[in-house]
Amino acid sequence: MRSAFVLFSAVLHARAQDEKVVAHRTTHRGPRGPRGRPDPARTAGGEGAKSYQPGAHGAHRLPIQVVAPFLFPMNGSRVALPPDTTSVVVDVGARNSMFLGLARGTPTGPYAFLADAAVVLFEPMPSTHAAVAADIYGDVLEGKPRRHFAVNAAVAETWGTATFREGVTGACGSLLATSATNKFWCANTRGEREVATMPLVAVLSILPTWLPWSVLKIDAEGYDLGVAKSGRGLVAASTRSPRGVDATA
Repeated sequence: MRSAFVLFSAVLHARAQDEKVVAHRTTHRGPRGPRGRPDPARTAGGEGAKSYQPGAHGAHRLPIQVVAPFLFPMNGSRVALPPDTTSVVVDVGARNSMFLGLARGTPTGPYAFLADAAVVLFEPMPSTHAAVAADIYGDVLEGKPRRHFAVNAAVAETWGTATFREGVTGACGSLLATSATNKFWCANTRGEREVATMPLVAVLSILPTWLPWSVLKIDAEGYDLGVAKSGRGLVAASTRSPRGVDATA
């Protein structure tokens, strides 16, 4: 739970820092008038002003440096993994993760690669994350190599916090609000909670560069495209192309 608290605090800190940067640039570094003073007409949204985009000033890089040691064993700026690790699996929306279940056992056949794969899971629901983290921690206590990790956050396009809608069943939570006309069996929500959000690029950028991808699985209940976009090009342009991409709406 400490890692979840650190992550939640870090994204709030980064958002505040980002807002300070924007305020500073608007007040002190905006377009200048004839006497070298800030030109309010241009700075406040007039011609020549640039609109602010969340994360545009680098805050998406700050939190992972702060929280990475609480989420992963680190070797400098990269996640430290056993030298016999052969590939990476990223599971976004990791409730009852098939990949973790197989990796913790003795996978065979087409899933044999999971035996030596690093598995990184994202799960925003605290209770679900706690259950997954307990399984992983139990394996470490038994002396198994530490290459499975659970991050208690929702993947989104920016660092910050967001409202997560809890479905009537554990499999139906989403950052998106359901439509009033949605007839799907899990359309109704039973509650809402504030969760930490982080872009996929944050974790992808600190994985060892020598590891190839195996699978990127996204099950974000309608927010799948937002998750993929949060990879900021590392998903589409990576030389470590995954052998499979599974996006389940």
